Amino acid sequence: MSLDVKTLRTGQLKLSAGVSFLPGARVLYAAPKSGIFTATSNRSALITAIRFLNTNGSGMASVTINLYFVRYDSGKMIHERPRIRILPANMALASGQWVLEDTRFTLEEGDVLLGDASQGDVIDYIISGTERDVL
Repeated sequence: MSLDVKTLRTGQLKLSAGVSFLPGARVLYAAPKSGIFTATSNRSALITAIRFLNTNGSGMASVTINLYFVRYDSGKMIHERPRIRILPANMALASGQWVLEDTRFTLEEGDVLLGDASQGDVIDYIISGTERDVL
């Protein structure tokens, strides 16, 4: 069986302090769940790769990044749910350096990937994978 792998989301990591739990802030990707984050249907996702690139100019200080998985729980707000770390804590990327996390994992509808950085808007990310309807 072949997978229809595509880009699910792109963006830039935001500062680790003082950012909200909204798409484009700390929420890098949310598996669609009806009524959550403007989704209209329930879908699960298979994440196949996540790439990060430090776009800071040459000679700038390294930037640390963090990436977490959070399971959906209708009884708790997203910031109250347990986080599971995907990357090593405060992984440092020098200017121009990139990292690829290619461990495959599945998100059920409503599950999210959270991320942040020690400096905002300099770490580009691309999340690749596939989604499927949940019946």
